Amino acid sequence: MNRNEQTDNAVDKMIRNAMDTDMPDEVDQRLRGHLRIFRERLAMRGRFSPFDMGRPWPLARLAAAFLAAALLLFFIGTFVGGSTPSWAEVAEQFGSAPFLNATIYVKSHALAEPVQIEIWMGQGGKLRMRAGHEIIFGENGRIIERVAIGDKEGPRPDLEYAQGMLQDVIRDMSKAETFSLETLIAALPIDGQLSAPLENQLARVSNDMVVFDITPEASPDWVRIWALRESRLPVRLLYWHPETGENVDVVLSYGGEPPSSFFDPETFQAHLSENASPVDIAYALVKDIGGRPLAPQDIQR
Repeated sequence: MNRNEQTDNAVDKMIRNAMDTDMPDEVDQRLRGHLRIFRERLAMRGRFSPFDMGRPWPLARLAAAFLAAALLLFFIGTFVGGSTPSWAEVAEQFGSAPFLNATIYVKSHALAEPVQIEIWMGQGGKLRMRAGHEIIFGENGRIIERVAIGDKEGPRPDLEYAQGMLQDVIRDMSKAETFSLETLIAALPIDGQLSAPLENQLARVSNDMVVFDITPEASPDWVRIWALRESRLPVRLLYWHPETGENVDVVLSYGGEPPSSFFDPETFQAHLSENASPVDIAYALVKDIGGRPLAPQDIQR
């Protein structure tokens, strides 16, 4: 055995001993991945030997350096990466949000054009919704005002289907004191008892997100929820029916609670000018949290 092989074997032994300690599977896999990439890049640059640098490095010092790097990766993955939030924590954080904006896309089958519905909800049963050419104001589960946008639409079965699906969730969430993911999921067209939400690591695209899947017992339908790891806020919900391609895609965003006038139909209509465009009507009093304009009236100001 030459000196290079002796050094490699000693380093491998030290790293294996370090990785034999108990650690979360996620951290263990991440650490092994870093070590694999390190070895591949090192091999591309040629074999390193501590005896080729003018004077030999002590074997123990070299092994200790590799061990320190391995432990550093472990602590970064454990403390910087953060622990995986549970479903209960995600649901609790969703319920504590003061204001919710949901953009919902509904397709009744694979070839159907998606219908978009926008919902703004505040704590205390306040609701505002845009569906087609109409703004709807609600309070405590009941509709209190409808405002038309532009010309009156003809019959739209696709829009009626989407509104009918969301009717229960809008009513139930408006009556509740806090937002509820369970209420949102219950409104989806799923038959049968649902499973407990289970984490799906395969669907996670980055370490700063966590993904949960929910499935019914008697059908191939499924629901997937994406949440941010640090804030524990859900940012997307997707329902999919594989047999028809029917799907509901919900994009969630949050912000500070707007003034009560945002949900007041009288204030809403008084805010509109006689020549207000359909875009101005649709997004009157809506403020982008990042300060960007949403309608022509925002640009003029």
